[in-house]
Amino acid sequence: SQKNSNGNPRIAAFFVKRCSDIKIDVHKEAQTFTEVFASSTSPFELDIHAQPSFRIFSNAVLQSRQRNIRILHFAGHGQDRCGFMWLKDREAREYDEVSMNDFAACFRTEAHGRYKGGTIECVVLNACETEEVGKRLRDHGVPNVVCWQSEVRDETAYNFSNTFYKALAGQSSPFNYQL
Repeated sequence: SQKNSNGNPRIAAFFVKRCSDIKIDVHKEAQTFTEVFASSTSPFELDIHAQPSFRIFSNAVLQSRQRNIRILHFAGHGQDRCGFMWLKDREAREYDEVSMNDFAACFRTEAHGRYKGGTIECVVLNACETEEVGKRLRDHGVPNVVCWQSEVRDETAYNFSNTFYKALAGQSSPFNYQL
């Protein structure tokens, strides 16, 4: 596992969409996300995961203590009835539907509020209909969850993400993140 040598807090961001889906542009969100932190004096470092499988996601969550991951960001397809779509491990054009329970279970031991030593303080679910997943994350000890109760237009989700992370990076807000 890769160690965070300087101890800075990290944001792990996961951007997943079906290749055939033209309604959402997670790549635009990922690019802006990267630009916001590249041009800031924020103490946060980024781990960007474009089109990851669920295995890559769950491994990243399990390594959150070693990597000092404080915020986990997910952008992609969320559905109230099933959870999220993830790229299959070996097939670049096939996707697996991962249940809300399986997604939330990844956080059992790594949430900051549940177990001593857990580092994940906030999970941002920038996808449609993620309120139920958000509730399950809270049940698993994640102290702060940002989610959408209903469907959300791509431009609205993008604008939220852009504003939220600019504020976190100290670019457009009087609020400071305290570690």
